[in-house]
Amino acid sequence: MPGLPCPTPPSPGGPHPGAPPGRPAWRVISPAQAPAAVVSRVPPAGAGALVVIDGATGSGKTQLAGRVRRRLERQGRGTQLLSTDLLVPGWQGLATGVRRTAALLAAVARGGEGCAPTWDWDRMAPGEQLRLPALSGDVLVVEGCGALAAAAQDLAPLAVVRVLVEAPEELRRARIAARDSYTWDVEAWQAQDVRERLAWQQDPAWWPDLAVRHGQDPGQGPDLRP
Repeated sequence: MPGLPCPTPPSPGGPHPGAPPGRPAWRVISPAQAPAAVVSRVPPAGAGALVVIDGATGSGKTQLAGRVRRRLERQGRGTQLLSTDLLVPGWQGLATGVRRTAALLAAVARGGEGCAPTWDWDRMAPGEQLRLPALSGDVLVVEGCGALAAAAQDLAPLAVVRVLVEAPEELRRARIAARDSYTWDVEAWQAQDVRERLAWQQDPAWWPDLAVRHGQDPGQGPDLRP
């Protein structure tokens, strides 16, 4: 999928030059820096927190979500995971999946339990009902295409860390080929993703805090372990 325009490469840890105008650009980091950088933005206490990880298919969202969860759990934090894919009803249903995810996030932000229908990708049919328990101080890691669009709303009192993962198209295509044993219309899916991105791109309040870019020089960070 075409990413946001990046006309010039930033310096390590520098701002993303493709950030929409009118707000300071978000910070660009390498995948090695990402787990520590993301977790450092999660408050140590409170009503709970969301870590929202979005990016084009094959960019590395799921891998980053796992590394963030492990790092949080080593710090003694309770975590939950929500993949937007579970809520998308088929290859043409990304917009519906975003709406379902948004409703779940709104429910947990109110301190309650969220509930939404899932999709069984093996049977290509509706799946079981998903129940997302109240956070009660835990951290919910949300990952998948459309995650930032779903989080483009007021989710107070939860703290929200928004992350965009970027990778070159060649790398993403190679990952998709290695991951998926079936063929599917990547272009049609990416077109839906581009449309859903408008929900957060058009309002600075919902822009990412961090952009994780493959190929970015990790620099000399103090602790880049996953």
